[in-house]
Amino acid sequence: LKLDLQGINFNKLLAQVKIPNDKFDRSVDLAQIPALQIYCRDCQYTDLKFKQLILEITKQAKQLNLKRLIALTDSWQFSSQQGSWQVGKQTFTRLSGDLQVNELASIMDKPAPIQGALKAHVNLQWLANPWEFALDKLAGNAHITVANGKLTASSLNKVRWLGLLDWSHLPSQLKTGFADYKTQGLRFDEIQADLALQQGKVNTQ
Repeated sequence: LKLDLQGINFNKLLAQVKIPNDKFDRSVDLAQIPALQIYCRDCQYTDLKFKQLILEITKQAKQLNLKRLIALTDSWQFSSQQGSWQVGKQTFTRLSGDLQVNELASIMDKPAPIQGALKAHVNLQWLANPWEFALDKLAGNAHITVANGKLTASSLNKVRWLGLLDWSHLPSQLKTGFADYKTQGLRFDEIQADLALQQGKVNTQ
């Protein structure tokens, strides 16, 4: 099945399908879902507005496999060629891909604690359907890089950043003229991290 769409608001479409969630979950039958190719421009799902959305899915005996996924918004892009959705005694979704965020501040609450461009490679899985993606269900790992950024002064003064450094002790540890970080923030060339996720909790070494 191939769909070429433009200007579709999926929220309005789903609102017309008045099937209770519990009945819908029980009615999912992969055998009835065809291989899909969906191409959508200027579409919306929940509060996400996509400039471009490409989804290609192939079928296997007991699962659907992701062939290609590209989701592009004004602020970020996610692409993947590895993923699967399996329904049985335990519903299971797996997704690997690359995320690029042009400017972190654009997707954070104001005032944003960090500025910079983010790149991340993620391997995620959750015991639920693909549309039930939620932080407290996630397990997996990610490698992230934030480049040419800044930790803002407000965040440095209010929080113990990332649980790694106690910034309140920093001036006494560095005898150089570093006190202006309290008003100007702290610029950096690059931050890298390898993260492990388990039910939404993040650990790093």
